[in-house]
Amino acid sequence: MTERSLLPSIRFAAVAAIILAVAGIRDTSIALAAPIHVVTVSSAPVHIDAPATNATESAEPEVTAAEPIPTPVPAQSVERAIVHVQTNDSAGSGFVISPNHVITNAHVVGDAKTATVWFSSGALRESTVVAVDQELDIAVLHVPRVPISVEPLSFADADTVQTLGTPVWAWGYPFEDAVVVAGFSRAPTVSAGIVSATRLRAGITYIQTDAAVNPGSSGGPLLDATGQVIGVNTLILSPGGADPEGLNFALDVLVHLDALIALLEADAAD
Repeated sequence: MTERSLLPSIRFAAVAAIILAVAGIRDTSIALAAPIHVVTVSSAPVHIDAPATNATESAEPEVTAAEPIPTPVPAQSVERAIVHVQTNDSAGSGFVISPNHVITNAHVVGDAKTATVWFSSGALRESTVVAVDQELDIAVLHVPRVPISVEPLSFADADTVQTLGTPVWAWGYPFEDAVVVAGFSRAPTVSAGIVSATRLRAGITYIQTDAAVNPGSSGGPLLDATGQVIGVNTLILSPGGADPEGLNFALDVLVHLDALIALLEADAAD
């Protein structure tokens, strides 16, 4: 990449930094507008020179370098893995989780046996519904030829605890059909928020978040700060329809990881 091509990114980063400083980092989605670069601390130990001492005195201890900070996944890489899922009767979101598999909600595909999968590049693929768990509201689609530019997302570590207030990002295609009809190009949407609560419902664990989720977002991933999947955006609770925003819930995939892996392996076993 030439210096000339880097100038727009540098200018954007400078402007974003000013906005964050003024706003008190209210909208963390600004940080996802470009790749986040993290400087890793050198692993070389630091030696401290000391004046000469008697042979019986102990040597000065070495200072251990700090542990490297995990590098977040660039937003552009995440964007390529977010898909729009369409059947004859419904539409929603999904995400690539392996070279041939997309995860979405069961209610997005309904009784359909096939679904059209749109990628942010404009490519589309016909997929087959290969596994469904109605209780978890999860469906797995087999996509024969995922575009080569797409890198599958990965699940966070199974022992990761969703701490209240932890930043999260919800990806998906809210109101996508209406947006396209209005003349806009097809593109995934990202919204920022925090973990508002963790709740149980009929034995299933959900992550409640204030990240914006709307009709069409169902099936999209909820990501942590490193770009790894911690949830699948599943439902909005709006008691009596009084609150148009409602409360947003994502299936906690780490609690139900074994069930999800079993669904993915079901296709390989056939």
